[in-house]
Amino acid sequence: MRRDGTLAVLLIGVCCLFAGIEGSGQIWDPFNPGTSGSSPVDVGSVGGDLSDGRALGTGFQVDFPLFYGASMRFWFYDLDMFGVEVIAFGSDLYHEEIVETTVRGLGKFYDARVTDFYMAVGVTYKYFTLIPHVALGMEVSLSSEIAVNFEVGVGVAGGDTYPFLGGGVHFYF
Repeated sequence: MRRDGTLAVLLIGVCCLFAGIEGSGQIWDPFNPGTSGSSPVDVGSVGGDLSDGRALGTGFQVDFPLFYGASMRFWFYDLDMFGVEVIAFGSDLYHEEIVETTVRGLGKFYDARVTDFYMAVGVTYKYFTLIPHVALGMEVSLSSEIAVNFEVGVGVAGGDTYPFLGGGVHFYF
């Protein structure tokens, strides 16, 4: 890929990530209505960090064009801000093995009431090729159990650099 295109995609993605605004203190948690406001537009409602206490999450992650599939996330809150994510997608008609698998380490560098920013470093196995990658991500908590995330990153395969944009949704137990 040309260097100009890579830089443009990464710049647009980083701008979109950091355009995520924490909000004015509103929290809406439909799973715990006694401790939260009654709707997302209640400003100044009392409540804590929606991502506190999360451990195991499952969902779907799409980071185009590098990887996509069912995702499992585990946050180690005893270690404060570190997590692991495994993304797997099943086989296709031509291969009798998993078409792609991604394993990543996640580290939060900004933890707020609704919005968390993190960095992901990992490797994707896709069609007999290992693709190391790094990404910046933003996770927005819709409730204490549901979060959506947006990512921008870059991967390297065969000496070529591949920028990617993506996101996902996760349900935490």
